[in-house]
Amino acid sequence: MMTTYIHEIRHISRLSSLVDLKMETLIRKSRDVQKYREQVDYYSTPEGVEKLAREEFNMAYPGEKVYHIEIVSDDHLSESGM
Repeated sequence: MMTTYIHEIRHISRLSSLVDLKMETLIRKSRDVQKYREQVDYYSTPEGVEKLAREEFNMAYPGEKVYHIEIVSDDHLSESGM
């Protein structure tokens, strides 16, 4: 009888650990979903569409001048971080 009790206690402990892991996963996924919903809401606005068009597709309004600044340097950092 004591052996069955110990077995059940161990089983409950394992199940509790699994529930904790699943809860952590659920919370992480819920945060991801919330972040994606906020992004969808933002990119559904005129400002979001404009930002996406400019940054992802390099688009501009007709007649608008776009300047691309490229920084070129011959400076190299040594392997030691100096």
